[in-house]
Parts: sequence; C-alpha cells; structure tokens
Amino acid sequence: MKKIIALVSILLGAASALAHRGPHHPPVPPTSDVLCATAYASAYRSEEGPALPVYSGTAISDLNRVRMPQTYNNWDNKISLVVVEPGCKFVGYQYQNYNVDYRSGEVLRGFKVIVDNTDSSEATHRYLGHYKDDRISSLKCQCAE
Repeated sequence: MKKIIALVSILLGAASALAHRGPHHPPVPPTSDVLCATAYASAYRSEEGPALPVYSGTAISDLNRVRMPQTYNNWDNKISLVVVEPGCKFVGYQYQNYNVDYRSGEVLRGFKVIVDNTDSSEATHRYLGHYKDDRISSLKCQCAE
C-alpha cells in the first residue's frame, strides 16, 4: 500500500510540475491542416536542416517549448530561414509572448520579422540576415483560407 501511495504521490507531483511549465506548443496544426510556413534551423542556413512546419492559425508564444526533431534542442533563437506559402503571412518576434512582457503587459522594443506572402502564387524564401538571424523567440502565421 505504501508503494502505491508513493507512486501516486510521484505522479501527482510530476503532473503538477508539468502544469506549471505553461502550455506546450507542439509543431502541429492547431485548427488547420494548411501549411503556412516552414522555418529552418540556423546551423544549416538552408532547407536541408531541421524544419519546423507552421500551420495556418498557429501562434507559438515561446519557442523554448517546441523541440527540434531528433535533438535535445528547442527552436528558440534557432531560426535562420523561413519559407512562407502563397496566400500566407508569417510574423516572427524577437522576444517570447510576441514582444509583450508577461508580467506587466508592456510592449517590448524587440523587432518583428514580417513575411507577407498573401498576394503571391509562389512560396517566398526569407533569410533573416545578421541582425535577426538566430533571434526569433515567438511566432504567428496565418493564411487566407
């Protein structure tokens, strides 16, 4: 009986710890199966590296919580290239929570990377460049569906 109580206690503690970490944002479509953009890891600076598919309607407030495939790394400050699909708009933010301070609600002075491909019939490739490369911490993407 003591073993069962100890096991339940451990499981409850783990569930509580996970609940306090905040929401998890897996790279899956939240409400849509329409691919909006694909982000690529900076280490490769090409479409050959790890890819993060971003679906229409996606809003990821903290890329620390999204893991790269087959690695222990997360996507925070790793994006170097974004390929935005036709009819879609990608916005990457320098800071978590879309450049808004969690506690105060104050808008931070971080940059935004906006790749508006809503009026195109072909995918748009955008390399982030020296200043914005490896500095995206949250993102949103939406397509005209």
